[in-house]
Amino acid sequence: MLVPTYLPHLSVYDPAESAEGSLDPLGLALLAGRLADKLVPGFTERSRRPRFLTVLAVGSRVLSRPEYPDGVHGDHKDGPANIAFERLVNEAFAHRGTRGEAGLLGIPGIGKAREATAADARLSSTLYLKAPGAVGLWVAYKRLARDLEILDDDGHLLENGAALLDAWEEGIGKKGLLTGTGSETEAFLREMDSALEPLLGDADSRWKPQRVWAFIYTNLRPETITGAERTLLRDLVLERNPTRREVFLGVREELRRNSELIDAPAATRAALLALRGRVGDALGQLIDTILAYEDVVVLLRRAFLSILCAGGRRADGRVDADIVLADHGIAQAFRGAMVALPGAVERATAFLENNGEGELAHDTLEWLRDGALRSPAEFFEALIVRHIATQRRKPPDGRRPWIEGETGFRFVRTRYIEEEPPQDETVFHPYRMSPVKSFIEDLWAMQNRSETEGSDRSGRT
Repeated sequence: MLVPTYLPHLSVYDPAESAEGSLDPLGLALLAGRLADKLVPGFTERSRRPRFLTVLAVGSRVLSRPEYPDGVHGDHKDGPANIAFERLVNEAFAHRGTRGEAGLLGIPGIGKAREATAADARLSSTLYLKAPGAVGLWVAYKRLARDLEILDDDGHLLENGAALLDAWEEGIGKKGLLTGTGSETEAFLREMDSALEPLLGDADSRWKPQRVWAFIYTNLRPETITGAERTLLRDLVLERNPTRREVFLGVREELRRNSELIDAPAATRAALLALRGRVGDALGQLIDTILAYEDVVVLLRRAFLSILCAGGRRADGRVDADIVLADHGIAQAFRGAMVALPGAVERATAFLENNGEGELAHDTLEWLRDGALRSPAEFFEALIVRHIATQRRKPPDGRRPWIEGETGFRFVRTRYIEEEPPQDETVFHPYRMSPVKSFIEDLWAMQNRSETEGSDRSGRT
C-alpha cells in the first residue's frame, strides 16, 4: 500500500465557492512546464501576440515617469499602476472594437471590458484585475519581456524596450510621440495620465477618454503590428537564445510545408515530431524526453478519467477498483494504462535524468513504484492518494479533491463525473507550440490571420 509521507496536516481548506477545477489533478504539469521552458525559453502558453510586448513597453514609458513615484508596479487606490494601464488598453479595444472582431479574440480581459462598456462604466478593480498576480496581459507577457530585455524586473524600460518604442513610433508614423521631449509628447502624456486617473482610483470615473481610446485601438491592436516592430522582435526572439532560435526556425519551415500544423491540441505530437526531424542532437534529445514523459501523462490521465467515468455508473458516485473493472470499456482503458506504465515510467525517467530533471522526475513519478502497479486495487488507491495529495498542495490553501471518502469508500463528486470512457490521447500538455506558431504568423506575416482567427481561438490558452 502506498503510504504518503509528504502530506500537510489536515486543515479547513478550499471553501465551497472557491475554484476547484484544474487540468492537473495528478500533479503532472510542473514537470511538463519545466520541459516547455527549456524548449521555448521565455514563453508561456499565453504569450501569443508579439504586439503586446509593445503594449508593455508603452505602459512602462508612461508609468516610469515622476508622475508615478511608486513606479510601474506601484500600488494605488484601485490596484497597481500597470494593471490600471492594462484596463485602459482593454477599454479601448472594447469601446472601439466590435464583438467577434478577429484581432481581439482571446485577449485577456476583453470580455470584462465589454461588460463594463455595456454598463457605461470604467473598468475598475471590482470588474477586472486588482491583484498584481492575476493573469492578464502584463502577467502573460512580462516574462518574455524580461527574457528579451525589453523590461527589467521592476517594469522599467531597458535598451531593447527603448528600441521597440522607436520601432513602433516609426511604424505608426509618429516618431518621437512617446519618446520625445517636446510639447506634443508632453500633451500626449498628460492626456494618458488623465485617462488613467479614474482607473487608479484617483479621479471621478465618469469621464470617457475617447481620444485616448481611439489612439490605442488604432495603434496598439495586436494585428496592426508594424514592419519595424516585426524586424526588431524577430531579431530578439531568434538571437537571444539558441534553443528558441532552433525551435522557431524549425516550426517555421514546417509551417511552410503544412500551414495547418498545430491548429488543434491533438496536433502537438505531430508538431514535436516534425520539429524533431529538423533540429540538432541536443534539442532532439529534449523533444524525445518530452514525448517519453507525455507517454506517461496520457496513461495516467486515461486511468484517472476511467475512475471518474466509473463514478457515474452508480447514483451515489461510489467507486472502487471492482466498479472500474465491471465495465468493459472502462476496464480496458484502466488495465491497459496499468500494464503499459512500468515501461513508460522507466523510459521517461531515464530521459529526464539525462536532461537534468532527475529530482523533479522523482517527485512526480516515484509514487508509481513500490507496488502501486501490482494490482488494479493498489493502482486505484495509488491514483486516489496522489490526487488528494496534489489537491491539498495547491496554493494558497489547497483545493478540494474531486474524489472523496476513505479507503474502500470512495465517491466521485457529481461535478467531476465523466460521461464517456477516456478517449485516446498522444500528448496532453501543449509545450508552447501554439504560441510559437502564433508569433511566427505575426512576425513573419506568413498568413492572413483575420481568416484564421475567426475560428474561436479565444478558448485556447
